[in-house]
Amino acid sequence: MPKEDTDPAAEPFLAGTDQRDLLSDEPDYIRLRSLEHAEERYRDPEKPRRGALAAARPSRRALVVLALAVVLLSLFPLRHQSLNALLSATSESSPRSNVECDPYAKRGVLRIDLDDWSGNRWEPALVTDCQPRDYLSQIYRDGRNLSNEPGLDFLRDRVILLFGDSVDRGFLEHFCRIFALGRFEHIGSGHELDPPLPLGREHAPPGYRSDRGDEDWVGNPMGRPSLCYLPSYKTYLLNVFQFGLHPEDETVIHFTHFLPPGGFEDRFDTARSWVRFSAARASAASTTDQRGAGPDHPHATFWNLMRHPDDEGDNESSPDLAATTSATSTNGADKNATKPAWIEKLGDWAPPTRARQDWWERRVQSAVKHVGRAWGGAQSGSLILWRTLHMATTVGKWPLNKQYAQNEIAHRVVEVLQAEGRAAESGSTWSDWRAKVVPTLGQTWETVDRKAVREMGLGDRLGVLDWGKLFFGQEVKHTSDGIHPHPPGCWAYWNMLFDSLRRHVEPELD
Repeated sequence: MPKEDTDPAAEPFLAGTDQRDLLSDEPDYIRLRSLEHAEERYRDPEKPRRGALAAARPSRRALVVLALAVVLLSLFPLRHQSLNALLSATSESSPRSNVECDPYAKRGVLRIDLDDWSGNRWEPALVTDCQPRDYLSQIYRDGRNLSNEPGLDFLRDRVILLFGDSVDRGFLEHFCRIFALGRFEHIGSGHELDPPLPLGREHAPPGYRSDRGDEDWVGNPMGRPSLCYLPSYKTYLLNVFQFGLHPEDETVIHFTHFLPPGGFEDRFDTARSWVRFSAARASAASTTDQRGAGPDHPHATFWNLMRHPDDEGDNESSPDLAATTSATSTNGADKNATKPAWIEKLGDWAPPTRARQDWWERRVQSAVKHVGRAWGGAQSGSLILWRTLHMATTVGKWPLNKQYAQNEIAHRVVEVLQAEGRAAESGSTWSDWRAKVVPTLGQTWETVDRKAVREMGLGDRLGVLDWGKLFFGQEVKHTSDGIHPHPPGCWAYWNMLFDSLRRHVEPELD
């Protein structure tokens, strides 16, 4: 979590995302800049290459990026340290910061170059010996067969899950189609990965009408999963669309790209079958040992603005009222297409109510733990990253103070879950944790026994991908609509993401 005087955490920045109208079914129109600048850079004969490491890997670790809430790894061993040190250690964005510097944890400047893709990078200030690595240049060369062999050993035979919204879908599509020249496909109806709808929900209820006038679930490509395959690395990257951490409501189910289930946990459990299939594909294509069924990196982020699912805990006179019982019709002829009162109130600049904050603190805990228990929990070794949000400047007139507060609270919850996981590794430290730290966390903190905490192993594999910090201030100029970044900005995003994956898996390659 950023220290008190750091820039606000937000969400993705110059990461390529959807350029289309949110209500359009037309494909993205992607404007490409000159390739010559980038190709000259990639052909630099002085650029060092990583030597190939041994092919055998004793165990594969997964990467899950919660794009509705990104989760990153931390490998700091929990030794005999004070509880304050234990809590503060989680503010480091890299679990190996005591061994290797993490440029993305440093204060700096986001450099933007619309002509030379590789010029889009994070530049730490006053730290000339701690600069980010450029993984995308190597991937670019690999996709165009400009290198003798793939040079990023940590990226071989992996499955990366981006569990997020349209921002993450755009990140993946632009990365795959523009930079990596991978094999990109939408998982539409009839695709081998298209799962059956929940029993009893194969069709919309009678009288249903979407915001586009559809009378049944349509699930247009905007809301369906996407898959990218990198042949050079035999690696799959999967994006699963999710609306957020709040439960289904009248707003969500009437979007034309909605398909049930809409709740976070149910959708995530559906995604696990997609991940298993991708893992099986990767194993079949791999010339090394067989990999596990979990992803190498789950990653998520969510645009909730700390939405509270009911109004019982809110002050009726508060401008931040989150009532869902009062709803206005979005179409006089369609009683189903309703707009709950909470979405009308997101534009109010009042601080979040205590009830709304309490709900968000509990909700982030439960969502992260649900992911932490998947694929065998700690045994999977999957790196889990919670990606911070960038600031949306136009859509829904969402106030920046609520966006900032949502990021800060989620970041803090991830920090404490990380610290709790480390404390559980030692019996004496766990006793101190329960006696001295838990009573200070407040009534929203869910107390879990040591065995359950150890089974999740979040101290070693949970973290924050602070993309919002990098993108902060860029939303007005370098996005198409105040939310979706222009390509080729996702160059910086993917370099940051791959750096977290490399730090997580390199120990098993040595």
